[in-house]
Amino acid sequence: MSGSATSMTTSIPDTVKLTQDPVKLMNYNRGYVRASNDKVAEAVAGLRYRMYAYLPENEASTLVTKAAKVETKKLQFMSPTLGINLGEEKTLVEIYDHPFIELMNAPAPGWTRYDWFKVVSSYLGILGNAFVEKGYRAGELVSLTPLLAEYMQITYDKRGEITKYTYQPTNCMERRDIEVGNMLHLRNRTAGSVIAGMGNLEAALASVNLTTSTQAYLAALLNNMSMPGGIFTVKGFTGDATKATAFANKLRETFGRRNRGKPMVTFGDVDYTRADATMTDSRTDFFTAQAKQEIAACFGVPLTLLDESNSNRATALAAKQSMLQYAVYPRTEMILGQINTSIVKALYDTRFMYSYDVTESLESDPKEQAEILKIYVDAGIYSKDEARAMLGMTPMVIEVASTPTASDLGA
Repeated sequence: MSGSATSMTTSIPDTVKLTQDPVKLMNYNRGYVRASNDKVAEAVAGLRYRMYAYLPENEASTLVTKAAKVETKKLQFMSPTLGINLGEEKTLVEIYDHPFIELMNAPAPGWTRYDWFKVVSSYLGILGNAFVEKGYRAGELVSLTPLLAEYMQITYDKRGEITKYTYQPTNCMERRDIEVGNMLHLRNRTAGSVIAGMGNLEAALASVNLTTSTQAYLAALLNNMSMPGGIFTVKGFTGDATKATAFANKLRETFGRRNRGKPMVTFGDVDYTRADATMTDSRTDFFTAQAKQEIAACFGVPLTLLDESNSNRATALAAKQSMLQYAVYPRTEMILGQINTSIVKALYDTRFMYSYDVTESLESDPKEQAEILKIYVDAGIYSKDEARAMLGMTPMVIEVASTPTASDLGA
């Protein structure tokens, strides 16, 4: 039995909704939310993606594609990412020519691989779900087109299994149903949200609303021409709205743009208290900074990366490494896990996997890199020339003087 079409963020049929309206959530994709989400999405899109085959050594020569064996030292770095057991009698081969590589370089008309990963990751950050429609021609997969996730509905049965997807963007396309087999559904599964995922934005929604309220407060100050320089207090005020309006108009007239700096004389029992804090030191800045920090934390982005003006190189590199480890790599591996399970291994070869080259995505501080290389050289893992090659330097040339022989002397 199929349940009714519900919001993609509904976990239990017709009873529990875990998130706000997806369309409304997309309206929050601005300011600190946009900056934080883009940092992660652009880092995901900027990774170097590769295709590998993990198979017994005697099978490597049977691959009908251009491939090269991955050297052992690089394999040691790659094994945690690829889930490889180095004790197995298998070899890792990088594949250079394959239909899926060509597909991911141009996943859909007008799309690049970078665009694809950025949009998919962005939707995961905002809505916790990304939907990619598979396109087939003559039985072969020819496109992977990202859809507008905010206009997707999920229908599932009483066991919680999805039975179909319904896609209906507002005022631009006809409503259509998409079969489960034709959809690549990527989702941030979290506790209490397993049928449909939950985005980072939901965790940060309270802070986002705080930012919005703060901005509304500032706008109200400007709209009624209030200035935070001080407070007038009228003693014995009886609540006469006419007198209050007249007094406000007098203040506006006196302290208008053309009368700045001129003194004002008031009659009656009026006190003026000068505000010690300026706009930049006001409570609004405190709330804004707090919201910024909480939003960045929910997206896994260190504040240093949102405000790089006050950070040095070492701090920036440490912040980048933190974001890679706790935000970028986990999201990327979730995306690749779905790609490999439902496409690469299902349509091509169970020995194949699509992944990223972690050795190319790491950027080390020069001092730290030198210390690590020294440890490897001292342990005999790398030679000095191999370490120099990693630093882009030429090998060391050692000339050894030799005693001339009789043949060298022409004897």
